[in-house]
Amino acid sequence: MTHPMTLIVVDDNEEMGQFVGDAAELAGFDVETVTAAKELINRASDVQPDVIVLDIVMPDMDGIELIGELARRKVASKIVVMSGYNDDYLDTAEKLAQDQGLNIAGSFTKPASLADLENLFTNLNTSTAGSGHV
Repeated sequence: MTHPMTLIVVDDNEEMGQFVGDAAELAGFDVETVTAAKELINRASDVQPDVIVLDIVMPDMDGIELIGELARRKVASKIVVMSGYNDDYLDTAEKLAQDQGLNIAGSFTKPASLADLENLFTNLNTSTAGSGHV
């Protein structure tokens, strides 16, 4: 029996994290949401998720610092970055993560529509490679 792919969302905005998580569940993922980067680091070690969705701007540790920490820990999960700010944040985060050996699988600017997110996550759930952008 195959198990669903696992996905962890980290966003300090609990409602946004839940919205993103709901879209991933519609695409067939087993989802967990956390509201702080340090929670993600602890959970990612235990769960080893297939996909991590992370917000770039968070109060405890921003997404750039988190990307560095995930790279130091040699996390193999696919990474999707999101931001409510301009696309420059996303471009910088994606380039930094790739330069540090992380597997960037997509990005999106918040707010994104449920349909766009579900499409992104469905593509991630059915493929092992490629990049998705909303």
